[in-house]
Amino acid sequence: MRMGHVLLAILLVACARPRTDVAIVPDVIRADADTLVGRAYDMSEEPDTRVMALQLRDGTTMLMGGPLSVTMRALARVGSGVEVWVAGKRDSTAFFVDAFEVRRVGPQPVDDGVVNVIGNRVTLLTRRGERVDVPDAPAPLRYLDGSRVWVTRAVPVTFGIIVRR
Repeated sequence: MRMGHVLLAILLVACARPRTDVAIVPDVIRADADTLVGRAYDMSEEPDTRVMALQLRDGTTMLMGGPLSVTMRALARVGSGVEVWVAGKRDSTAFFVDAFEVRRVGPQPVDDGVVNVIGNRVTLLTRRGERVDVPDAPAPLRYLDGSRVWVTRAVPVTFGIIVRR
């Protein structure tokens, strides 16, 4: 009886139709939003704190906060000094992040988007709704369908997970 259930499960998985698209809602950016580009750093000294900073190109540092602070903290730990574009609201003491996009990891330009795997084709759906092909996608990336990642444009392709699905 159990063998029948296992075979049925295998058959259902094998015959499942591939996903044709990933549902993604682009970030809503207010018309009056402030934007900055800089390198994100986690300045937390204790695990329960969420102190993020953005070092701007001119060398100044801006504290960051907002609903994405947990994701920003995870992003900063992917590698110190990840370059991001952020949109939100700036006040006299901090920048409140509504949306962000990874731009560079180390010296490499990267694409930031949600992984979509259809057959052998791997694409990223970006925040702006563009589809970016990843022709030399490494095998582990193919298992992250629906996850938000950054992917290098150079071969060999490397990637980092921003938000796992």
